[in-house]
Amino acid sequence: MNILFGVQATGNGHISRSREIVRNLKELGHNVTVILSGRDPSQLWGMDDFMPFITYRGITFSTSRGRVRYASTALNLHLMECSGVITNAGFELASEALHLGKRLLVKPLAWQMEQSSNALAIDLLKLGMTMRKLDSNIVSQFLRSDPQAPMGYPDVAAMIAEWIGRGNWEYMDDLVRNTCAMTKGSVIRWHTGAKGSVHNPLSCAVPDNIPSS
Repeated sequence: MNILFGVQATGNGHISRSREIVRNLKELGHNVTVILSGRDPSQLWGMDDFMPFITYRGITFSTSRGRVRYASTALNLHLMECSGVITNAGFELASEALHLGKRLLVKPLAWQMEQSSNALAIDLLKLGMTMRKLDSNIVSQFLRSDPQAPMGYPDVAAMIAEWIGRGNWEYMDDLVRNTCAMTKGSVIRWHTGAKGSVHNPLSCAVPDNIPSS
C-alpha cells in the first residue's frame, strides 16, 4: 500500500508517536512518504525512520516568552527514578508518566485546545491533578498525594499500523477495544452511548457521565 503520512511537527509528542507508527508501517511492507509541517527542517533530528520525508512551513503557535529546549536522555533517567511529574498537558510526557505509574500534575498551555482537552480527561478519569495557573496549594496537595498504579499501555503504534494495513478504516471499535483489553491499568472501562462509542486519547477509562459524541 502507498501511504502519504502527515505529521504536525510543532509538538515533540506528535513526532514521537508518528515515528513509531511509520516504523511499523514500513516493517509491514507499506511504501510510506511522510510530510512534516510547522517546524524548520534545521530543528528536526532523529528523522531516519521518516525517510523519505517532505517539509512544509505550515502554521504553528508562537509564545510570548521562553524558548523550546530539547530534552536530553537525562530526562528518561529522571522519569524512571522520580515518584511524580509536574508538566504541561501535552500528550507525550503525560502518557509516559501514566504508563510508568508516576503521580501526575499538569498545567495546560493557554489557548492550546489539545492540552485543555488532555487536562479535562485527566480530571474526569481521576488519573492525576490539574491546575489552570501556577498554584502553590495544588502543588502541595500533589506532593502529598498517593502513588499512581502503572497503566502499562501496549504497543499501540504496532496495532495502529496493522489496522491501517487492513484498510477497514471506517471501523475503529475493534482497534480501541483490543487496545483497552491489553492495557494493564486497573481503571479500564468501555462506554457506549446512544450515538456510539466514546474514545479518549489518554486512557481507555471513560466514566459513564461523559456524553457521547
